[in-house]
Amino acid sequence: MASLQTLRNKGGVIVAVVIGLALLAFVLGDMLTSGSTLFGTSNTVGEIDGTTITTEQYAQQVNTLTEVIKVTTGSETVSAEQSQAIQQQAWEQLVTRFATTPMLNKIGIAVGVDEMAELITGRYASPMVQQLFTNPETGEFDAAYVRQFVSNISQDPSGRLQIFWTNLQNDVSTQAQLMKYKTLVDKGAYITAAQADFITSLESATYSVTFVAYIFNSFVVGTIRIIEI
Repeated sequence: MASLQTLRNKGGVIVAVVIGLALLAFVLGDMLTSGSTLFGTSNTVGEIDGTTITTEQYAQQVNTLTEVIKVTTGSETVSAEQSQAIQQQAWEQLVTRFATTPMLNKIGIAVGVDEMAELITGRYASPMVQQLFTNPETGEFDAAYVRQFVSNISQDPSGRLQIFWTNLQNDVSTQAQLMKYKTLVDKGAYITAAQADFITSLESATYSVTFVAYIFNSFVVGTIRIIEI
């Protein structure tokens, strides 16, 4: 599968995406193997916005990202560094699923079907998609590579291509939502004309101040003794 080989050649991009920002990674990794947790129950990893995260949920997320790495590298094993990065990103994705995405949906920030299609194969495709499906001859994004990859999914008996594709779409959707939210905040944070005039008047005004200074060089705690110079 040519498109699969292209992805493997660009495996470093996915590894970089998987690394992300980490929270509680090394602790959570030990929890799955030892069966012990910081919360007093062997079946609980933690809590995200009121939702209890079980070891099964966390392990499933780790397995998903492990399959993604295997697709991009073409290897049946993952290194210790990759394993740690997977554990970190697994928790981050759970935070996104149970906290970030519900919050964004609640305030009306979503990605529609047509918009998602544009982000995958359109003129303004997501940067993640563009990096993964670049034509090696032109060095530019080629939507035909995306379509070829999608057509090969049904021919993969391992199911890994489907796991990879689903994970990529989720990442693209989340990134688009977060960019919308950032734009919304940026556009909403501005200074009105009245505020600008007030700030200008404060900065241009001059003031005369008279004050008296007392300098102390010694404080003795307990005797309330102050030596004044």
